[in-house]
Amino acid sequence: TLQPGLLPAIKSTDTIPPSSTITSPANGTSVQAGTTITVTGTAADSGSGLVAGVEVSVDSGLTWHPASGTTSWSYTWVASQTGTPSVMSRAVDDSGNLEIPSAGVIVNVIGVTAITLNPSTVPGGNSSQGTVTISAPAGSGGVTIALSNSNATVATVPSSVVVAAGNTSASFPITTNAVGIQTAVTITATYASTATAT
Repeated sequence: TLQPGLLPAIKSTDTIPPSSTITSPANGTSVQAGTTITVTGTAADSGSGLVAGVEVSVDSGLTWHPASGTTSWSYTWVASQTGTPSVMSRAVDDSGNLEIPSAGVIVNVIGVTAITLNPSTVPGGNSSQGTVTISAPAGSGGVTIALSNSNATVATVPSSVVVAAGNTSASFPITTNAVGIQTAVTITATYASTATAT
């Protein structure tokens, strides 16, 4: 028997899920690994209900995290994992209808992944070439990779090399001096992460 003063619930007739849109960052945005990014967007329910919440995925839909806000929302993300993850959003309405998310936007999270030397062994006084590789295409303006070596009296490298916009690698010259015995020199490339070659 229904308690006096209460009314039976009426099942919602809203079966249309809401939709969400990411307004920032833009598709193809390039950032240095470790950068804090604020993902923002909007959501709307074309059914007869209201947007109840929004979730954001920063790993191509593997995991989901609650955003702040409903029709206008935001989520703060530290882009620590290098690569090209898809940032996606999905909204749910007050009848429990969950949006099937779209492909989202691609964010290029950049860090150094490798450095190679060719040749890696040279007679003192000869030259070699180094190539540094990053995890995703460089954005507008390119990416400046810091270079250093463990023995500047034996080998010389530039202080940095620029990976041009749209590229994932760049080469730089290595000059050496004559030595009395075989000597190992370690070249280090740094941008968000580091890679070394000897």
